[in-house]
Amino acid sequence: MRTLTVRRHKLREAIRKYPRLVEDLVEARKQGVSYSELAFMVYDLTGIRVTPYAVREWMLELEAESKI
Repeated sequence: MRTLTVRRHKLREAIRKYPRLVEDLVEARKQGVSYSELAFMVYDLTGIRVTPYAVREWMLELEAESKI
């Protein structure tokens, strides 16, 4: 469980550094991009490694907050 927490923390860190990343991830997901590809996208844009599961959990939290 600690690994997931660390990866989520890293995802939030990436989003703080690159605010546009949220819009890019949401748009890509709407186009059907997989969570694995989104995790790679985060790494490609920021150099920060995150797991597909962390991206999925973050996207579900975002949906629950009705921000997308």
